[in-house]
Amino acid sequence: MKLLHDFYTWVLGLRRSGTSSLLEKIAKSNDVYILVPTEEEKSDPKWNGKALSFNDLKRGGIKPKPILLDNHAMLKFSELAYQYSKELEGKLSDRNGLLAKIKSDLLSFENRNEPFDGIHRDIF
Repeated sequence: MKLLHDFYTWVLGLRRSGTSSLLEKIAKSNDVYILVPTEEEKSDPKWNGKALSFNDLKRGGIKPKPILLDNHAMLKFSELAYQYSKELEGKLSDRNGLLAKIKSDLLSFENRNEPFDGIHRDIF
């Protein structure tokens, strides 16, 4: 998680550093793709028709050639990765809570009734 935050902060600090201008020059004189997050950014004339959006990646069938990432694409990637990792952490926490409840319920049941035979005790 910290790595995603550090990456996001680093890329955010690169704004106004000339990266997009350099990519624009590269796109004019080289056969490359520039990855941008949105269709709107893709249609920006500065990319000389060489931009791909995240939607293009979903569609597939893209001719292989070098791909360069615009800073905004990197920011968006790190945001999406952070959101996804938070979602997974939440699901994992929910699962762990459910497992703890099941364990507690089983132990409570065992205390009120006959104990387990010990065969599956090691999973707890």
